[in-house]
Amino acid sequence: MLEEVGFSRNQAETSVKLLADTMEENLASKQDMKDLRVELRQEMKDLGVEFRQELKNLEMRLTVRMGAMLAGTIAILTAIQKLTY
Repeated sequence: MLEEVGFSRNQAETSVKLLADTMEENLASKQDMKDLRVELRQEMKDLGVEFRQELKNLEMRLTVRMGAMLAGTIAILTAIQKLTY
């Protein structure tokens, strides 16, 4: 086909080889895509583990804060009760 538009046989073969080499270097194969999918799934799983751990840490901090606020409230109410009697 390239020869029909003026390329010599050598030019056509060289052009096709360069195009094939470029495609081979720059285009992803089915195996590349499968490997990427596996890597992405693992990264998402790892992020999920990290996210769950962060949520657990946040839950613990909030529980401690709520406990401290409850203890403070009970102490204040006890003091008010003792002052009023």
